[in-house]
Amino acid sequence: MEYIKLSNGVEMPLLGYGVFQVSPAECERCVSDALSVGYRLIDTAQAYANEEGVGNAWRKSGLKREEVFLVTKVWIANNGEEKAAKSIDESLRKLQTDYIDLLLIHQAYGDVFGTWRAMEKAYRDGKVRAIGVSNFQSGRFFDFAHYVDVKPMVNQLQCNTLIQQTGIEPMLAEFGTRMMAWGPLGGQGVDGIVKSEDLAAIGLALQKKRIFFRMLPLDYAFHSAAMEGIREELLQSLEGISPKPATIPFISSVEGQTQADFGPQYWWQNIRRPVMFHEAACTAIEKGARYFLEIGPHAILQQYLRSALKACGVQGWVGSCMQKKGDNLRLVTSFARNAWTHGWPLDLSRFYKDVDCLPRPLFRYPWQRSYLRLPETSESLGYLTKAPSHPLLGWQTRDTGIFENVLDLARYPWLADHKVGESVFYQAASYLEMA
Repeated sequence: MEYIKLSNGVEMPLLGYGVFQVSPAECERCVSDALSVGYRLIDTAQAYANEEGVGNAWRKSGLKREEVFLVTKVWIANNGEEKAAKSIDESLRKLQTDYIDLLLIHQAYGDVFGTWRAMEKAYRDGKVRAIGVSNFQSGRFFDFAHYVDVKPMVNQLQCNTLIQQTGIEPMLAEFGTRMMAWGPLGGQGVDGIVKSEDLAAIGLALQKKRIFFRMLPLDYAFHSAAMEGIREELLQSLEGISPKPATIPFISSVEGQTQADFGPQYWWQNIRRPVMFHEAACTAIEKGARYFLEIGPHAILQQYLRSALKACGVQGWVGSCMQKKGDNLRLVTSFARNAWTHGWPLDLSRFYKDVDCLPRPLFRYPWQRSYLRLPETSESLGYLTKAPSHPLLGWQTRDTGIFENVLDLARYPWLADHKVGESVFYQAASYLEMA
């Protein structure tokens, strides 16, 4: 998790999980799931009526209090110094904590100065680590921040692709205030982004430039609470499944570790729980795996595997052997050769009838996994590494289509037959006629 430092030195996670419109009955489970996959900032509010669910979830998570960053907000009904002070203590009770990491004024209405005095006192008393505001636009924010003793450390605003809030940033910087985004998916959930006419226009412009862009109109939000509605139906339909025992170790991205039970509950969790691919890859690496092959026509996981190897501090190799369009038999052959040269203990006789007679192209550099290439300069123009596309004309430039070549006696020894004195001389017209 990455962090940013607030004006008072408190470090706040860059990514958080908000529980706006999450019912009190569902809140504990949702926050537990969020914490289990790595979220460490949980954003709630008195008006959400689910602070207790957040408190139960972090308490049962097994995490230390300092590992979770709790954010809540004082609602309009609790504005004023006295009422705000009581509401802060009530939030502490519901969240089951001795302190709140970040406390905000929820809306810029009512006695916000009285509320702020209560928050300043809670801050000085150690009940709150940082204080700020929410939904304070430019004029209201300046009027407020100019007259308070402790300057707001955060201003939480709706900020996303469609509403970027660039105009208020200089003012926030003047007071050392960080902007925190709510509604990063457009304020209306995924639909606010997917159905946006602005993004559709951006997509069309990208496609004209041949830049890949695609909206994914998914019917189900897999790996989220939105799948709960089909849980019972799915379990019933899978009830008769009796998988055979695995004959090789099976590392699951559901648990992130070796899996042996593949009953109905496993397949339900497969679509309900967040994908733990990184953890599964690290488990494989810890068990000795160093070579990974992605099988599928649309290879998209190789970078994640390389990241896992790097995170585990080991060297390995990642490859693929299929494409949507192309000669897949050639790709499999190429993969086998690459795997073999990277040290994979591969039985090439399963791919080739006569391994001893197998033609193998020479490498352009020593293959002890290190690149030894001469640097390109304005004089060389890459001539040492380019492969000619014509035996006489050399190679064709991509931009202009003009052929370039270096007439070297080592490459064209027959030129040495055409000498005038001590110099090699050959008519260009004759050379071009041969080409």
